[in-house]
Amino acid sequence: MYPRPWVLATAPLSVLSAVGYHRLVGDYMVSHCALMRPLSLTLMICLAGCHLLFPFEAPDPPQDASGDTSVVDGSPPDAPLSDAARADASIDLQLLVEAGPTCGMGLVSCLGVCVPGDDCSACSGGTLLCKATRACVSSCAGCFDGSKKPMPIECYACDTKQANPIGTCESSSPSDYCLKADYGLAHRGKAGLHCDCSDTKVSNCLGDHQVCLNSGSTDWCVTCGEVGMQTEGLLCKNGGTCDTTLAVPRCN
Repeated sequence: MYPRPWVLATAPLSVLSAVGYHRLVGDYMVSHCALMRPLSLTLMICLAGCHLLFPFEAPDPPQDASGDTSVVDGSPPDAPLSDAARADASIDLQLLVEAGPTCGMGLVSCLGVCVPGDDCSACSGGTLLCKATRACVSSCAGCFDGSKKPMPIECYACDTKQANPIGTCESSSPSDYCLKADYGLAHRGKAGLHCDCSDTKVSNCLGDHQVCLNSGSTDWCVTCGEVGMQTEGLLCKNGGTCDTTLAVPRCN
């Protein structure tokens, strides 16, 4: 009958050397009849015996009262987002998806790729430039300036021949382009005009929140709410009517 491991683990070195038990089979040590064993081997025998007596088991992960095994650090759970916060996050996400990478000067982000240009007239993904991110977007609802001020007004300016439109997202202030109705430097920093809506068809306008006005042989697309243009109640491209009583004039 072979001695138990804990006997070997607690026996004096002289006894272990004389007996010579050293190899583990199951929970026993079997000898090859050696008179002397190195000290390192004796220590290995003792460690093997200790391991059998006191096997190591990893501690269970901490749990809370609900059985959650995530790490408990004592901090309170995160509060749920408010509806306003969720709306802001949705707008930020929309802008992030459309913006793609942040592009430097001389580049704009079209369909998430930086391409040469200073406007979005050639971008199939959106013809409106959100200046702060240099992103071409299809709607200005998610556009802000560098100080997080909303830039919700969709403006289009053409050259002096009412051609080559340039779209930008602008402030809702009536003292700023384009609600100010001043197109003096609106077309690439040069003189511009309202774009043409041939045959007085609002469907020819570029912006959903634009109406078509006519004077003699001249037609032009005007953004809902432009000062002095009397756009209130007129039919818009998106099928709604212009409402200038809103803080941000829109076509509903």
